[in-house]
Amino acid sequence: MKILKSRWVAALVAIFGILFLMLSFSCGKEEGEVGEEGEEIVEEIIEFGPTMDLGEMIINLSDTGQARYAKMAVVLEFSDEIAAEHGKIRDPQIRDIVTEIIGEKVSVDILSLESRNILKNEIIERINAVLPEGTVREVYFTTVIVQ
Repeated sequence: MKILKSRWVAALVAIFGILFLMLSFSCGKEEGEVGEEGEEIVEEIIEFGPTMDLGEMIINLSDTGQARYAKMAVVLEFSDEIAAEHGKIRDPQIRDIVTEIIGEKVSVDILSLESRNILKNEIIERINAVLPEGTVREVYFTTVIVQ
């Protein structure tokens, strides 16, 4: 009787183990699989582009009634090496663009996450307008302090 019970227990453990493995492998969607609505799921890996660290910048803000400033560390990510080289050549122009755009803002524009994303897009557009080749893909604020 004990042998029969131990075989049943072993069989149940094996069945549950197999079911667990089957479910865990089938739950994840892999590249090339078809999703719920029939669309093909493709994972796209975007390579991190070359960067240019503008360092920490201290910029007076446009708040009225009280003098406020922002201390921000800014890093630009470029689409390719050619764009990064143009960025290095135009370093003073790019720093001026970033300083000008941030200087036009009030402290609330820097503190709000949504406003910071708008600020990033504005910086990208203005810098891309002066780059002869390639683009700024992303702007990263690695330090943000408003006082």
